[in-house]
Amino acid sequence: MARGGGMSEELKSCPFCGGESEVIKGHERATSREMRLFYRVFCRACQVRQLFHRSRKSAITAWNTRAGEENG
Repeated sequence: MARGGGMSEELKSCPFCGGESEVIKGHERATSREMRLFYRVFCRACQVRQLFHRSRKSAITAWNTRAGEENG
């Protein structure tokens, strides 16, 4: 099962291969002097990763959203 990294909201497995997923936290350069924090979910098995998100919750929500499923 996928890890949530200590969050109460659990990550779903990878939508492509069913592998274990995890939240990655990193920094991106915004300007020559400013770095911004980002979060993204990464599949350990097939290496797929999502775009950057400004919050951990946003990254998890985006990863867990699947076409054809009802949220609730």
